[in-house]
Amino acid sequence: MKPPIYAAQSEVRSRRVTDEVGMYMKRRGEDGETLAEVLVSTTLLGIIGVGIIGAIASVLISTDIDRRSSHAETVLRSYASAITAATYQ
Repeated sequence: MKPPIYAAQSEVRSRRVTDEVGMYMKRRGEDGETLAEVLVSTTLLGIIGVGIIGAIASVLISTDIDRRSSHAETVLRSYASAITAATYQ
């Protein structure tokens, strides 16, 4: 007959403990995440995601404004050039 395995020995060897009858029961590990950890990580990912999307939107808006400004400047320079090249009557 095998000697009884105590909790300290079972964690070192095979993470098994025995009940009163001598049957082996597998111990549950602490490998899972708690609800609080999941909520905190989900919240952090959401905040970071919103920040990244906001930064991308800001860059797109500023790029569009700069493009329109450049186009307006080009049109204005064309009109100014046409006016200076025209003869006065």
